[in-house]
Amino acid sequence: MKQLPFLLFILSLSAATVAAGAEIPADQLQFFENRVRPALVENCYRCHSESGGQSKGGLTLDTRQGWEKGGKHGPALNPGHPEESLLIQAVRGTDPDFTMPPKDGKLSAAQTADLESWVKMGAPDPRTAPAAPAVAAGGPMTESMKAKAASHWAFQPLGKPEVPQVRDTAWPAGDLDRFILSGLESKNLAPSPPADRRTLIRRASLDLTGLPPTPEEAQDFVSDESPQAFGKVVDRLLASPRYGERWGRFWLDVARYADTLGRMRQLLTPLNPNAWTYRDYVIGAFNADKPFDQFIREQIAADLLPGAAENPASLAALGFITQGGQFQGNLPDIINDRIDVVTKGFLGLTVTCARCHDHKFDPVPQADYYSLYGVFNSCHEPDEKPVAVPAQRGAGTAVYEAERARLTAQGRDRLVEQMNHHASVFNANARFFLPLAGINRRSPEFQARIREQKKVDAPLAQYLVQAITHSMNVPRGQKQSLVFGPLKRLLAIPPEAFENRLPQWLAQMGSDRPRMPVNPAVRAAFAGRQPKTRDEALDIYASVFANADAAWHREEEAWRQSGGKGNFPGLSDRDLEAVRTAVVNPSIFKTGSIDAALRGLPRVINILAAGITAEIARLDVSHAGAPGLANVIYDDPEPRDSPVFIRGQIQSPGPVVPRQFLECLSGPDRKPFTQGSGRLELAQAIASPSNPLTARVLVNRVWQHHFGEGFVSTPDDLGVMSGAPANPALLDWLASEFIRGGWSVKRLHRTVLLSKTWQQSSAPDAAKAEVDPFNRLLWRQNVRRLDFEALRDSILFMGGKLDTAMGGHPVNIESEPYSPRRSVYGFIDRNEMAEFMRSFDVANPELPTGRRFTSIIPQQALFRMNSLLVIEQARNIMARPDLKACGTDAERVRKLYEVIYQRAPNETEMRLAMDYLQSITPEAGTPEAVAAAAGDGEAGPPDLSRMSRQDRRAYLAEQRRRQRLEQRAMANRKNASTQVREAVRDPSAVQVDRSPLTPWEQYAHALLITNEMAYVN
Repeated sequence: MKQLPFLLFILSLSAATVAAGAEIPADQLQFFENRVRPALVENCYRCHSESGGQSKGGLTLDTRQGWEKGGKHGPALNPGHPEESLLIQAVRGTDPDFTMPPKDGKLSAAQTADLESWVKMGAPDPRTAPAAPAVAAGGPMTESMKAKAASHWAFQPLGKPEVPQVRDTAWPAGDLDRFILSGLESKNLAPSPPADRRTLIRRASLDLTGLPPTPEEAQDFVSDESPQAFGKVVDRLLASPRYGERWGRFWLDVARYADTLGRMRQLLTPLNPNAWTYRDYVIGAFNADKPFDQFIREQIAADLLPGAAENPASLAALGFITQGGQFQGNLPDIINDRIDVVTKGFLGLTVTCARCHDHKFDPVPQADYYSLYGVFNSCHEPDEKPVAVPAQRGAGTAVYEAERARLTAQGRDRLVEQMNHHASVFNANARFFLPLAGINRRSPEFQARIREQKKVDAPLAQYLVQAITHSMNVPRGQKQSLVFGPLKRLLAIPPEAFENRLPQWLAQMGSDRPRMPVNPAVRAAFAGRQPKTRDEALDIYASVFANADAAWHREEEAWRQSGGKGNFPGLSDRDLEAVRTAVVNPSIFKTGSIDAALRGLPRVINILAAGITAEIARLDVSHAGAPGLANVIYDDPEPRDSPVFIRGQIQSPGPVVPRQFLECLSGPDRKPFTQGSGRLELAQAIASPSNPLTARVLVNRVWQHHFGEGFVSTPDDLGVMSGAPANPALLDWLASEFIRGGWSVKRLHRTVLLSKTWQQSSAPDAAKAEVDPFNRLLWRQNVRRLDFEALRDSILFMGGKLDTAMGGHPVNIESEPYSPRRSVYGFIDRNEMAEFMRSFDVANPELPTGRRFTSIIPQQALFRMNSLLVIEQARNIMARPDLKACGTDAERVRKLYEVIYQRAPNETEMRLAMDYLQSITPEAGTPEAVAAAAGDGEAGPPDLSRMSRQDRRAYLAEQRRRQRLEQRAMANRKNASTQVREAVRDPSAVQVDRSPLTPWEQYAHALLITNEMAYVN
């Protein structure tokens, strides 16, 4: 035990060493730049910045060395251990004597959580250089940046390289092969032999559709000896609707697709009920081979393109912009996310690293970031969204519309009822609240008076006082409150002048002069009254609200006794009704969007409204009769340029910069955007053939998915920090051909798949690996693991249960009953992604992801071994008609191999299979024998008749206790995510047969969980 502190010390040093010296993974680098650095800049640099000359307590945080050295209390962080890190303790604010930043600038819960996550992952920090002195913000590219733009390969104009000459002229099938062969020959290497035909069709099918070929398709290809045989296979696969589902999923990773919106403000539901319309747009675009430049323009500016009004379905493309998280309603973070997805997705540049300062590596000044910020800050998401996918008219639509109308009306009634209750609370206690209007809510006097009163809970009391103050302080030029305008003048009279000025105030009340308009009910209350003090005047004022409350209870009761339904429409005296609702106005929920009315209302109202909107959203996201709306973004009527925010702080605006494209990609004739927000001009600049990045980025991603590794291994970052392309000439040749071919992605696929390079065997060769261990020259095809979607879909496909219906609302693929829909249609929760999706490295929807992180962990094997879905498909495979038709065990084994591996078993595999089958007794496969062998797993319940009375009572009490615990656990699991998963349950989903597998089914299951099934050769 004495060694434990020393061990912890060594581990902390190791974590610090990793943070300091090791290469930072891309996802951690993005997390630091997008979450951590902005939080430090916004909240910490003003007091702890070496470049700014501020080091309170001896601590600076604008360099890694700063937090490593720490201040007078020691190092600020212990990487890997948030609980032991002084910075984390300070920002949590649990110790009033050790809270940073000062309480008036306390970090949000999300920012604190981000810092904790950063420290937990080892505090990866790319800031290796000393802090640069502060420079003027808003400037153009520096000379250093211009030099990078002039020298880095990715920023150079896209030419068409000359096709190289090769010695082996017989091998290449086209120019692509000549580029590859030239590289191999330069190292005295030769390509690998071609893959056998069954491997080839399996590889092509999984590459293009994410599904294996059927035994019949594989046999047809093997039997077709024509030179065009494989070309026909490729054309068939590209024409399949399954192609768009496969390649659309790759793009959805880039678009950070999810069916929820992440962290929301004010308890709003995170559901994004219409996200699926963007998913279906993407799948349709790939199936239609929409030119990629048009694909770009639609995703950034579909609403601004010619013919948009006649093609509302294209508006769903704007989901690319709106798919991201909501960051608790923080607009700068939302805009940052949109800049990130556009620049990474299409340009392969990390432009958001220039949010707080000039980009540290790429030629992107901070001014360019805020040029794009101005574009997206000149847009808005409308409350009313256009229909992109009309509902199928019929009984389902009528049921949906009726149910939505019922939920909405019922929700409005509940909100109005709660607001009426709050109005009554105020009106009955108006004498307490009126004198507090205008008093500083942070003052000790105000807080003490709120605590002293016992009739109203403190949060509601503070809200009611704030509402009075807001009603009194109407900006000059706007219509003054008839109820609270006179109160403002009354409270403004100094106590020493009250006796002299009160008659003037009473005269104004009685004259109804335009200078001080008064509600008639208030005026009537003061008619003939001569209060001597302010307290007497406030007594009279409060009596008006008390009278309104009494009238409310009296008239509402009479209305209900006469048969009134729903919410009472209001007092018959409209002047008195205006008094009753002057502070809390229930009518705001009678029309319009429920969400739009929530700002500033009491928390209980927000909680109630959140439940209502969540229920409506669950209906919208799940009901087959619901139309699909487009999550559009529109230009503001008056677009505006943005200032540069110094150090990324919105409170420190610098010079205003025009909305325009990146300087490093624009050339000397760059001009500001002039058409609305500039979104269309931005899209045209990105999709321009003269843009050197766009085509390179797309070609690199396609190549990566076909070979497992791109020309550049960082598909979202082709900037200065990226490695040199493995074959720069071929990358540029393919990119130029891509543009010349009309930006056709399917044409690009054909070019790759019909090459001898792609068709090579993946067999290893020790001699070649000695020269090129990472296969950068592509002397063979790479072995690749199936991603989660292809693995799950393939297993369902082999079982004959894959539902090939396309499009529509998302479905739950996470839990039983299991949906047979393709995985691309599965519901993705940005806040709580399914555990098995994380285990299989499904892209994090928080970030644009051009390349998924690939891991090999036990959970992946355990999923295939223990998943009820996989076990069920083993049962379904053995129930296939072609398996049942087999006459002998040997035929059945061969058919199993054809279904699962698309090949015949070799002699060893056949011998092992037959040995296993011969070891099974004839009775072993019967249901009775299987059940007996499996057992029930536990002893049956005890015979109560043989127990003593005392033991029986103890046993039954224990059973009741366990039942209560199970019910409580089930209730706890019934959280928002569970409710959502139940809402998106697929009607065709099935419960799993839990009976034990027969020996043949066990054998099929064993074949399903092998590496060969999960990998592509």
